Amino acid sequence: MNKKFQKIVALSLLFSMVIVNVSFAQENNVIKKSETLYVTVDGDEIKDKTVSVWLNSNKNIKVKDKSNLKEVKI
Repeated sequence: MNKKFQKIVALSLLFSMVIVNVSFAQENNVIKKSETLYVTVDGDEIKDKTVSVWLNSNKNIKVKDKSNLKEVKI
């Protein structure tokens, strides 16, 4: 009887810890990212390249973009 009680207590504790740590992403906190590349061309020569990255969210939250773009080819 004592072992059965210990198993029930252990499983109950485990279940309560798992339930508390589960978090659900709300759809209104979705962060959207849009990237656009603008190129100025004169004949066959590329004069200028500009990358525009836009991060947007419905709420005022702080977000860091972890993109590290190197050697982007056109």
